Amino acid sequence: MDEFPGRTGFLRTTGTNIGECKENRVLSLGESLRIVEAYSTGSAREFLTEAAMAATKITPSHNGPLRVEGDFEIVDPGGKPFGLAGRTKISLCRCGHSANKPFCDGTHKVVGFTDEVHARDLPPPAPPVPKP
Repeated sequence: MDEFPGRTGFLRTTGTNIGECKENRVLSLGESLRIVEAYSTGSAREFLTEAAMAATKITPSHNGPLRVEGDFEIVDPGGKPFGLAGRTKISLCRCGHSANKPFCDGTHKVVGFTDEVHARDLPPPAPPVPKP
């Protein structure tokens, strides 16, 4: 295990192809090398956040829920996490009629929810409002 003085966390390599970081995210050797470089600039946390986001896939279903797969956490408005019992796949309600919101319970089929989904580009985000 190689520790990086002055920084929180550590990087551990396990063989020639896989690296593993403190946040329990399995990384390729290339990603591990980028983390070593990031530690030298202090941006490792940002890199790990971006890597974790890339490991999450959200797929809206035609006439159905949002399917979330990968490494994710769902929290309530107060920041308290839902207990997902180790699930790495979950469906979130899009129709608004689930009795188990925010999770899908299949009610969209009963109420006749329809919405075809097709990928498109979003416009650029609005510029930030300057603080007075």
